[in-house]
Amino acid sequence: MKALLSNWKTGLLTQVSWQRKATVLLQVISFGLAVYLIILIATMPMYIRKMKESVPQTGRTEFQTLPSLGEVSAYQAVINKTPVFGTVRLQTTPVRSPCDEFKAKFSLSGIVGGAQVEALFNSKVGGATHLANVGDSVEGVLVESIQENKVVINCSGQRFDMMMEES
Repeated sequence: MKALLSNWKTGLLTQVSWQRKATVLLQVISFGLAVYLIILIATMPMYIRKMKESVPQTGRTEFQTLPSLGEVSAYQAVINKTPVFGTVRLQTTPVRSPCDEFKAKFSLSGIVGGAQVEALFNSKVGGATHLANVGDSVEGVLVESIQENKVVINCSGQRFDMMMEES
């Protein structure tokens, strides 16, 4: 009889499909979750009561516990220092182009003729003199052409005429 009962149990378990086993497992999990939620709902009022008892009752609302503000005159220095409304004015310096920088540093003092025409640039700071042919670069500025009384220079793609100064 024992062998027959053992064979019947194992045969019964092997004949049940995996879908049926998964269904039974989901039902067991759902039942356990339902029991947990019922216990949670039943004990919630006790938990809330316990939390209320642990907080000291002052009889005041949160708004009454805020510190009171002083007179406006106490804050006047801070208000005057920082603009609350409007725009903040920033002091800016104008941006100068590379050609403007070159003109501020150098002057065209002369043009030397001959087989090769050369331009004579004098530094306004330090007094250094630079001789430049067409195609030469003086402090990053390219000399494009040299004419009778002017030199065409190229600063970062921007062309500019530099006239010879009269003394």
